[in-house]
Amino acid sequence: MSCRCQTDLGTPPVTSDHTVTLTIDGQQVVATAGTSVMRAALEAGIPIPKLCATDTLEAFGSCRLCLVQIDGRRGYPASCTTPVEAGMRVVTQSPRLAELRRGVMELYISDHPLDCLTCSANGNCELQDMAGVVGLREVRYGFAGDNHFDAAHAQPRDESNPYFSFDPAKCIVCSRCVRACEEVQGTFALTIAGRGFESKVTAGADEGFLGSECVSCGACVAACPTATLAEKSLIDAGQAQRSVATTCAYCGVGCGFVAEVKGEQVVRMVPDKSGGANAGHACVKGRFAWSYATHPDRVTTPMIRESIDAPWRQVSWDEALAYAASEFRRIQAKYGRLAVGGITSSRCTNEETYLVQKLVRAGFGNNNVDTCARVCHSPTGYGLKQTLGESAGTQDFESVLSADVIVVIGANPTDGHPVFGSLLKRRIREGAKLIVIDPRAIDLVRTPHVEAEFHLALRPGTNVAMINALAHVVVSEGWVDDAFVAARCEAEAFAAWRAFILRPENSPEAVADITGVPADDIRAAARLYAGAGNGAIYYGLGVTEHSQGSTMVMGIANLAMATGNIGRRGVGVNPLRGQNNVQGSCDMGSFPHELPGYRSVADAAVREAFEARWGVALDPEPGYRIPNMFNAAIAGSYKGMYVQGEDLAQSDPNTQHVHAALRSLECLVVQDIFFNETAKYAHVFLPGSSFLEKDGTFTNAERRISRVRKVMEPLSGKADWQATQALAQALGVAMDYRHPSEIMDEIAALTPSFAGVSYARLDAAGSLQWPCNDASPAGTPIMHTEHFTRGLGRFVVTEYVPTTEKVTRRFPLILTTGRILSQYNVGAQTRRTANTVWHSEDRLDIHPLDAADRGIADGDWVHIESRAGETRLRARVTERMQPGVVYTTFHFPDSGANVVTTDNSDWATNCPEYKVTAVQVSLGEQPARWQADFTRHDADQHEDAGDRHDGGRRRVLDSAAPQPRDAGPQHGREEQGEGHRHDPGRALLAGRLQPDPGRRRVLRLSGADAQRAVRDHGVRRRAGRPDGLLERHPHARGPSEAEPGDPRHLPALGGRALRRRGVDRCQRHPVGPLRADGAQAVLPAAIGPHGVRDGRCGGRQRSDHRARLEQRREMRERIFRCDRRARRDRGPIRPQAADQGRQPARGGPASHRGHRQDARHTGGGVQRHELRPPQLAHPVGLLRQIRTTLRRPVRRAAPDHPGDGAAVGDQQRQHERLRAPGRVRHHAGAGQPSPRHRPADHRRMHDPGPGGRSAWGPARDAAGARHLDHRHFDAAAAQCEHRLHRFHPDRPRHGDRRVFRRIHRHRAGFCLPRIQGVTHSGRRCLETERLN
Repeated sequence: MSCRCQTDLGTPPVTSDHTVTLTIDGQQVVATAGTSVMRAALEAGIPIPKLCATDTLEAFGSCRLCLVQIDGRRGYPASCTTPVEAGMRVVTQSPRLAELRRGVMELYISDHPLDCLTCSANGNCELQDMAGVVGLREVRYGFAGDNHFDAAHAQPRDESNPYFSFDPAKCIVCSRCVRACEEVQGTFALTIAGRGFESKVTAGADEGFLGSECVSCGACVAACPTATLAEKSLIDAGQAQRSVATTCAYCGVGCGFVAEVKGEQVVRMVPDKSGGANAGHACVKGRFAWSYATHPDRVTTPMIRESIDAPWRQVSWDEALAYAASEFRRIQAKYGRLAVGGITSSRCTNEETYLVQKLVRAGFGNNNVDTCARVCHSPTGYGLKQTLGESAGTQDFESVLSADVIVVIGANPTDGHPVFGSLLKRRIREGAKLIVIDPRAIDLVRTPHVEAEFHLALRPGTNVAMINALAHVVVSEGWVDDAFVAARCEAEAFAAWRAFILRPENSPEAVADITGVPADDIRAAARLYAGAGNGAIYYGLGVTEHSQGSTMVMGIANLAMATGNIGRRGVGVNPLRGQNNVQGSCDMGSFPHELPGYRSVADAAVREAFEARWGVALDPEPGYRIPNMFNAAIAGSYKGMYVQGEDLAQSDPNTQHVHAALRSLECLVVQDIFFNETAKYAHVFLPGSSFLEKDGTFTNAERRISRVRKVMEPLSGKADWQATQALAQALGVAMDYRHPSEIMDEIAALTPSFAGVSYARLDAAGSLQWPCNDASPAGTPIMHTEHFTRGLGRFVVTEYVPTTEKVTRRFPLILTTGRILSQYNVGAQTRRTANTVWHSEDRLDIHPLDAADRGIADGDWVHIESRAGETRLRARVTERMQPGVVYTTFHFPDSGANVVTTDNSDWATNCPEYKVTAVQVSLGEQPARWQADFTRHDADQHEDAGDRHDGGRRRVLDSAAPQPRDAGPQHGREEQGEGHRHDPGRALLAGRLQPDPGRRRVLRLSGADAQRAVRDHGVRRRAGRPDGLLERHPHARGPSEAEPGDPRHLPALGGRALRRRGVDRCQRHPVGPLRADGAQAVLPAAIGPHGVRDGRCGGRQRSDHRARLEQRREMRERIFRCDRRARRDRGPIRPQAADQGRQPARGGPASHRGHRQDARHTGGGVQRHELRPPQLAHPVGLLRQIRTTLRRPVRRAAPDHPGDGAAVGDQQRQHERLRAPGRVRHHAGAGQPSPRHRPADHRRMHDPGPGGRSAWGPARDAAGARHLDHRHFDAAAAQCEHRLHRFHPDRPRHGDRRVFRRIHRHRAGFCLPRIQGVTHSGRRCLETERLN
């Protein structure tokens, strides 16, 4: 139902230059040509009854309540569907019209319950209002017979949606909800099912709102004229008493809302139809997910502590601020002026951001201030400043309705910016063409009534190559707008760029191998954009969060200028900002090198203006960026930080590095509404205030400055700007503002682009778009209309430089990250709302091809490992991904998405490269070690902070009882506990497998695992064994709280996971039962998959199919674990000498990491080896392990040259030598060289050559014995490198060991691959079948 405070004019406005004059009820009315009679009458103050009409939807004409009389026309036309005409004479009230309208209302009321006094819409129901308007006093038809509302006929309510209720009994089938879903939102989730009396509104395939395609935007609820669709908060609280206009605090669209309030209780949030950015529409977050503002997790009392290991103390505001100020002064006195700094927030108001940067510059005396925009859109500021002269987008959102071709690059508007996404879909339904450039198949690629003309699914990290190829087509085929370039751009810069872009390496044919996009598609997309009348480009974080983010932004600007798509409606370069005030935080001087208004701190004239206003001298040197702060903190020179409204510990990349930096600080002050991840490392916590508790302004992605108005008093007693001001005063900075309007006045006085902005003008105009000054007093919706801000546009050469984050054998997949519709940023707000119904955990999206290759099914737990770290998520198998690319979100702290992202960043701005991370994905039920540590630390910190509620901590990472793979999202919360209570590895380390008292138990651990075991579990290095073995002190005590986990899942683990838990495989059966190393006992007989009996080895493995599949999966897992460093360190496993009494050389591969070889010389070079598999990481050793399992003899190859058995060093030279043309190989027992490997085609490589040799299998000697040599695999791999190049063209084709390795066991009939993103089928590789 609609908001009482907003007038409904019945039909949408019409844009036209012509007007007509008509007479309505004897009154002359001037209206725009094409306007409906209803709207013309209502604009003139003449009401016409209506039910199916509303000014947010096209005229429908079904209710027949808006009938009018028109002179000269027969009948009684509907005023909503009748356009005005010159000279028209209209009568809206007459006895005949009253009779007709009353009859229509009788029909409606005869099938409607008369429970108005107890109805949730009582007092705000259009049906009730219209019944009063038409004078309904009785219902002649009665209520007997068939109907839709009594107990015998009424359908049950649909309460599935957490935010609104659907009551079919009160539906009048006006179709407003259905039309709103189609016209406003564009989802088409609702429809009218049935005909005649059986007509009804249904969601999806009559499956309820929650199970349908409904995105819960609330458009249907706002359109409903009765209580059929009503907010549950309204049902509970009743009608509001007052309303306050404010601005949404979620994404960068900046929607206007009317908060309906009863006392200080918000009843509901209604989209403001006068909102410049949203025009009465909203998404599920802004419309419904505002209850976090009063969530019990809100921290409302300041807290301090001396160290992060000490408990928190609740104190007064004065004590907390005095303590923080004294600590900052102490640190500066001890470590220097640059030892402290501050972080502003993209979620706080412009005024609050301005005060934080002022506190840092005037209070700390340095420029160590940065903002979270650093990690999202800082390349936008740099790139657009260099090319166009202004660090912001060029258009308003409404401009998209004039576009002919829309290019969306690296953005997902329907999820990240849903209100703008709805507007964009509307324009596409009207006929505009769409080009999507994104690695994923986002919703816009194909959705109801919307389909992209081209989807250029490029490889992550190749954006610049793609934009150069598009520009190459524009220039080479003559699509350049020469007149625009000559008049508006620098001629010399354009000539240099033109020469660069015409290079052959920028052609679509050359770029196709880099991007993976066919050259024909690139050319066709470039022609479509360049040939459009109006071409608009919209981009998101998929452009900026790359190592060449700034380069890509400049490349987009180059393309727009070259085609003349700048400076008018329907064109432009438009960044889609991720958070509500990303633009504003940048505008307010949050960067260490810029003062408010993007003016350099090195400019003496600019500094003088601020120094005169602030009364202090300013530092002319730029300060630390966020990465610099972290590095300096770890180095020991940066010790204090004030963080307002940001969660660096969760949002910044390489989480473990961030945590280490935060631990190094001596005073971390966090100001937030919740106890977030960064607060776990804080020494002072200052309660924050939500957007409902303060006054201020937000600046959205279209540079629109909108008012934020206080709806209720701050729960903590201070708004954020008041807390910052109090801290500044404690530091001795002169701040004495009485209201945020005074802060805006100071901003306007010091910032030219805000010179014309004031609260009075904002209240009058609703919103203003900067630049707003004397030259543009009403603001600037479209920028660069006559000339660029910098004068002439500048073309910049944008050379493609591949990212240093390379795909390798160890990390064969690319991880990219993004957002989901129902969650927002780090999730601190939305996780505390009912939005978790749709998205209760972060998941990993993976292509079916990659999933099948790894044995992953939908819903399985998988481990994601990168060069930076490892985490575990649930998998979602989807064809939205392209093979070789995986995707996840980062809304939940325990998912650890940023644990695996690396420190790679944009070359110009240090914006992290979130979108390109090389990873490996494998099955794994156990939480990653970081997650187990996180769970324990989280519980400790929240216990110290005195939290009473679960908050954002969804559930404990309980791996002992993993959910079934088809469990789906979990909407409830489990009891919070300590993760180690369910960690079988910790229980094992605690000594649960100790066979008898006093017996030493050997643990096979290394690295950080060993250090942790030494620290936590009373173990020590085993005497004489410095190779990673630990032993437990006989009298050492383990953690008393360790509980044993269910061990049945342990046999499914790989070697590394087993070593972490101090267990080993049975010596006789390397893929069989587990046991405690050095002990007679094994794990209980409950371990079933490998046939353990009576706690001892059960002999041969189970022969059933499940056991064989498990063996193969484990063999593949171990091959996956091999990395380059392991091969370099261990070298080839040497053949055993005939003299069995000789021990391997110390430090050689045979003794490395505790290898034990028991070999019996049986003649003819045949030896049987029994190895401990968890210690084998080399491919040859792994293959030996496989053959040992199958009880087949193995012939070892003789050394290729004297001393080869001891040569474990220069592997690269060895591989190059083996790949050299004409290289022959000698084999023991044969005495003759085998034929050289020929670079034959793929079929010949599979066929046995002379001597029974296959390029994919082991050689045979003259006696027919099979041989094994690890160098053989490299030679085979070298022959097929040219085929692998089509899958990874950016990889060197020669002399690079990072190629696919395949090991075929011919007699067994299955493949044991080490591959990258390619599935296999039987003995033949699927890739082989494709290529042939």
